[in-house]
Amino acid sequence: MRLMSVAPDGGKKSTVRGLYLIELKKLFSIVFLWFWINRRETFHSHAFHALSWVVWGELIEERRTVRGDITRRFRPSFRPKVTTRGNIHRVHTERPTIVFTLRGRWVDRWIEDRPEGRVTLTHGRKVVV
Repeated sequence: MRLMSVAPDGGKKSTVRGLYLIELKKLFSIVFLWFWINRRETFHSHAFHALSWVVWGELIEERRTVRGDITRRFRPSFRPKVTTRGNIHRVHTERPTIVFTLRGRWVDRWIEDRPEGRVTLTHGRKVVV
């Protein structure tokens, strides 16, 4: 459980920082994310469903689908960006961006496409063998 804490979001090597208002993985999380000008190199899914709103800046999502990759840009709006657990994507920014996100309950496994191939991760970003 986290309350009012700042930490990397997406692992220790992540350049994205989160202000965790509350994180109860078995129930929900409420987080502000700070994206600097960067790209997350790996396509990945999530352990949770999420609703996110860009507060400032612009978030660029590259999504893998059966029809090919789709790129979308998200700017400040009242309409949320919906991320489901099955969404395999990567996000990046071209300018500093702040995102407010409501996350649902975590499941035990999600995936990440690394240069050596697809891996399944669990809590603590540990690889499931």
